[in-house]
Amino acid sequence: MLLAYAPLEIRQKVLKASMASFNERTVTDPVKLENILGQIVKTGENESCGDLDSGGYSIAAAIRDANGETTAALSIAGYIADLDEVRRALHWKLVREGTREISEHLGWSVANREYASPKFNHSSSFMGLSPK
Repeated sequence: MLLAYAPLEIRQKVLKASMASFNERTVTDPVKLENILGQIVKTGENESCGDLDSGGYSIAAAIRDANGETTAALSIAGYIADLDEVRRALHWKLVREGTREISEHLGWSVANREYASPKFNHSSSFMGLSPK
């Protein structure tokens, strides 16, 4: 999540490095990962199922400061076997409410709703591939 908002030099360094594969769902292709990062920047959110831990999932959203910069993220993680549509919807609701509340305490306002940080310098190769 936070890599999507990291400075360009850091993202490029990570994308050029050899990436460990934790299982068959782990994204290690730099182009695919860059596309996922681009989608995260567009939405401020990410849902991951089984890419790090084959039995796990996570739901995450960006926390913004007064300038709209992403400074942190809030996530809920658990076992995929426990994730049904009711629980998934509840977790999304809690993450979105939590990130909004924390962001507002940091000075972000709903009037400044743009997801992508104005200082974010993404490459033109972000294509919006869905991470789900």
